[in-house]
Amino acid sequence: MNGNKSVSAWFMAFCIVGTCLGGCVVRGAIHPVAARLNSNAARYLKEGRPEAARAPLLVALEYNPCYAGALHNLALVEFMGGSLDKAEELEHEALECKDDLVQAINGLGLISRSRGDLDLALEWFGHALEIDPGCLNARRNLVDTLHMLGREVEAKEEGRRLEVLEARK
Repeated sequence: MNGNKSVSAWFMAFCIVGTCLGGCVVRGAIHPVAARLNSNAARYLKEGRPEAARAPLLVALEYNPCYAGALHNLALVEFMGGSLDKAEELEHEALECKDDLVQAINGLGLISRSRGDLDLALEWFGHALEIDPGCLNARRNLVDTLHMLGREVEAKEEGRRLEVLEARK
């Protein structure tokens, strides 16, 4: 990994703060303490302090072992620390808890791209956009990956769609 550049790219590419700070669906209700701990951990992640986020996330998962948002945020911690295998495992676990968690699907795309598997990354980004066509991060990642593959016509078309989505925000 490339230190700060990778951490910065990870933040840009993920929907960290999106719907998962306190309200991702879990099997059963989210314990309010778990939601607060996950929210605190997300703040630490935004500040670039992944190790500070680890303990609150682990405690949140003690309250709710199938808390998809906390599992995804813990995957971010692992990714930022360079543990792609563990990050992938956690993203899949998050999807077992909430199979349409766009952030985790997008994360699997980024993990695949980090490993150099650009075709698989495109599949993951496409799947995320099937669930939520308005996920800007998945759309950006799709465009970037198409550029990396030299598929400029497709990248340009997806870039136009991205512009439309960004304009509505």
